[in-house]
Amino acid sequence: MKVLNLSGIDGVADYHLPAKLKDAMCLVKTDLGNIELRVSSHLINSAEVMDYERQLKKTNTEFKLVPSNIAEIVELNQQSGVTTQEQLNIIHGKIFEIFSAATDARSSDIHFRLRSKLCNVFFRVDGKLRFYKELTPEDGKSYINSLFNTRCEDRSHQSISYQEPCGAKVSEDFVQPLGLSGGRFASRPVADGGMVAVIRLISRRNEILSMEQLGLTDTEIETLERAIAKPTGVIFLTGPMGSGKSTLAQVVCELLTSRDPGIHLLTVENPVESPIKGAVQTSLGTGEEWWEAIKSMMRLDLNWILIGEVRDPLSASAAIEAAQTGHNVLTTIHTTFPIDTISRLKSLNVQSDLITDASLITCLVGQRLAPKLCPSCKQKYTDSSKSVAPVIKKIIDKHCDIDSIYLKNPQGCTECSGAGVKGRVGIFEVIEVDANFMDIYHSQGKIKAYEHWYINGGATLCTNTLRLVNTGEIDPVLSHKDVCNLDRDYLIFTDEVRAAAKVNREKINE
Repeated sequence: MKVLNLSGIDGVADYHLPAKLKDAMCLVKTDLGNIELRVSSHLINSAEVMDYERQLKKTNTEFKLVPSNIAEIVELNQQSGVTTQEQLNIIHGKIFEIFSAATDARSSDIHFRLRSKLCNVFFRVDGKLRFYKELTPEDGKSYINSLFNTRCEDRSHQSISYQEPCGAKVSEDFVQPLGLSGGRFASRPVADGGMVAVIRLISRRNEILSMEQLGLTDTEIETLERAIAKPTGVIFLTGPMGSGKSTLAQVVCELLTSRDPGIHLLTVENPVESPIKGAVQTSLGTGEEWWEAIKSMMRLDLNWILIGEVRDPLSASAAIEAAQTGHNVLTTIHTTFPIDTISRLKSLNVQSDLITDASLITCLVGQRLAPKLCPSCKQKYTDSSKSVAPVIKKIIDKHCDIDSIYLKNPQGCTECSGAGVKGRVGIFEVIEVDANFMDIYHSQGKIKAYEHWYINGGATLCTNTLRLVNTGEIDPVLSHKDVCNLDRDYLIFTDEVRAAAKVNREKINE
């Protein structure tokens, strides 16, 4: 029989034993592997014991409440089998090994899938999940419990719950040796008492990246530079989760602070991610809403404000109000394409005269991340097109330069660890907002405003995806499925609009 720590990985994190229960309660694991909560008989129905039971049940620990006497409990507590710090350090070392392997593989996320009979660990590399290893369910639960309970801060729960979703930030001290500044922990219960837990790894960058390094074209950089140079206004970054919005925001902020160290750039994030040189980074407070944080920051003598997310009517209105009062704002909003930003703001009940004001909304940016083909093993499309589904092949043959494009090698090679892809590249759509664009949007609708921008030289996500496909940098099949459908421009713009855009683009390139 082994005595377990009441507040250890098998117990309730950060639990402080009330004086009333001293020498009156202990947690043990029997020789058969069963966990028992032994409590002095006269206290078994006390509020303190019932509170501990409730918290222990949330950790999905199966245990039996066993009446005992104080003499037995004192004797058990004096045994040497209590979970020690050395044992906890061993578990931390195993978790660190997983984090280390993930960073070596250039992973963006670590996935734990805990079920009743096993626990599988996956890494997300270049946008796709790769199996890493299988753990016993006991080890999987031990690692998840220990990580959340002892290596995380800003926890949503005192200890990990197997009955409710949990969230936290992985402590920077734990992962700093790996070049990380932390991680975002999120979990959710699944059937059979298991759990899926995902840790987003947050890298610490030592150098300031340029917009060109992210994948923006010269024209897109010029457009963003013009928006940044304006004295006020909101720049909206759009795209799905994991599309690189946070990285672009960090790059823009560091560009601003490096050019003018005298500005006051304040952020509100949930949680604070990678360090931004020259910025004052703040985290959304416990129970604090986005709009409350924005209102609070307005009184802090700002020049620029980075808002982690606009997600509801109050935060959307607060972001626009910040621009109205002379501040520059950089924020993200959940829309599929940047042209949908204004209609999204309408759905959030922002006043229509504000969302059609080009002095308040200055730039709309959409982005995706696409895996780059391994240059050592990519395959010519003309040699391998038989492997492509007929419906996709028809689209590729119509919209791509088939003599110049390549496919992913399904077997991969040693250079790409058998993945067929290596690294990722950003693909962007940058819409500069002006009075003409807003006037057309207000009077004729979203599509007409989009057409106006496209005809006058705008490069869509589809245009930029096709550009990288046709230069052999990215796979057309993967891109059509995961980045942007290759026939999107053909489907949403008429023949007349596409022809006019082509003529104008040729004039621009002369």
